[in-house]
Amino acid sequence: MAVAKPEANVQELIDKLNAAYEAVHVSYEDNFWATKMDLKGNSSDALASTKTAYENFLGKCRVSYARTPWSNLLDMNTPGGTYGSCRHFLAWALPGDPANLATVRAALAAAKEDGSSLSPEQRHVLGIMERTFGCYILEDPKSRNTMALGYTDPATSEFVKASSVQLRNSLRVSDDEATRKACYEGMRSIGPFVASQFLEIVKERNKLARLLGFEDFYDYKLREEEADYREAVAAGPAIRPGQDAELGMTVRLVHGDEVIADSGVDGGLAAACAKFKAWVDATFLAGAAEGAKTA
Repeated sequence: MAVAKPEANVQELIDKLNAAYEAVHVSYEDNFWATKMDLKGNSSDALASTKTAYENFLGKCRVSYARTPWSNLLDMNTPGGTYGSCRHFLAWALPGDPANLATVRAALAAAKEDGSSLSPEQRHVLGIMERTFGCYILEDPKSRNTMALGYTDPATSEFVKASSVQLRNSLRVSDDEATRKACYEGMRSIGPFVASQFLEIVKERNKLARLLGFEDFYDYKLREEEADYREAVAAGPAIRPGQDAELGMTVRLVHGDEVIADSGVDGGLAAACAKFKAWVDATFLAGAAEGAKTA
């Protein structure tokens, strides 16, 4: 779809994309860990649907814009306090083609073209968004294969497009045996399609390795990794015994909602780990030790 020139409120775009990402990401993470840890009420169906929603946002979600009075769209005051009088671009998530990347780039290009001022933080955030969406979207049509992946719906006999992840999820959680079988057949169709292309890739990689003096690509990668390993051993450990690790981040060790240790507050990672170990000993091990003595 053609993306409108985002010449209005860039911060509005950033806030809405952040909020949309947070919503799908948190929902997926909650369901992932609930299923992984077998928490009460966990649902494989919920995990599958939230994972699909998360992936759709990164690679298939469309952010649309309408230069429309807020009063026609939302029951809220516009920035500046004049209800319904300002015109802004409103972003919202719709299932469709991947235009988030194009939209973010358009915002950066428009700011550069018309000389509008972006704060350093806004420019930085838009740059991160551009890189993130770019990791999940193949922009060149030639880089995509021509395989129509999906399954034939046994109820309607219609072909349903689905990614390999969606096929696997349906294969795991669908209650209908015929649908599970159809998804299985869809997964099976991948092998024959990629086999011939994969063999050509293997041949080209082996050819490259031989030009470099190796027996084949496996020999090339093995020696390369062995060289990296030998260099790492020769250099010695990056963190010496007793030396605190500088991770460039704050590490918080928590129990539920309670923060037990914080490397930013407690004087570094080593101090935070020591504090957390002391808490574990006092909370869980002291009672066990007393019980053993009594016995």
